[in-house]
Amino acid sequence: MNRLLSIFALATVAAPAFAASSTPVTTGCHAALTVVDARSLAEATPNARAFVANYGAKLATTVKSQGVSTASIYVTADDPKHGSTEVGLYTVSLRTGHVTDDDMEPAEDAKTAAVRAKLMARHCAGQ
Repeated sequence: MNRLLSIFALATVAAPAFAASSTPVTTGCHAALTVVDARSLAEATPNARAFVANYGAKLATTVKSQGVSTASIYVTADDPKHGSTEVGLYTVSLRTGHVTDDDMEPAEDAKTAAVRAKLMARHCAGQ
C-alpha cells in the first residue's frame, strides 16, 4: 500500500511538470501574408534590388500562381537601355514570408528579412 501511495505521489508531482513541458509555446501571431505582400517580398530580393540599383530599372510583378500557403511571383525589370528583362520567379510562403527562387534556393538577405518582419508585424497588429 505504501508503494502504491508513493507511486501516486510521484505521479501527481510529475504530471504537472510533464504537462508544462509538453504544452506548445506560442510566440508571435499566426498572421498570413497576402499576394500583395508576396509581390513586395519578391521585389525586395537581392537580385531585384540589384536591377534597380545598377540599371535604374522599374520592377513589375506578375502572379504566376497562388495556392493556400504560397504564391509564385514573376519579377521583370524594365529600363530604357535594355528593355524588359527577367529578374526571376520567386515562391513566397504566405505563412512565413520566406522567399525562394525557381531552384527552391533561399532568395533573401537581411533587407528582405526586414521587409518580411515589417509585413508580418503589420498583419499581427491587426489581429
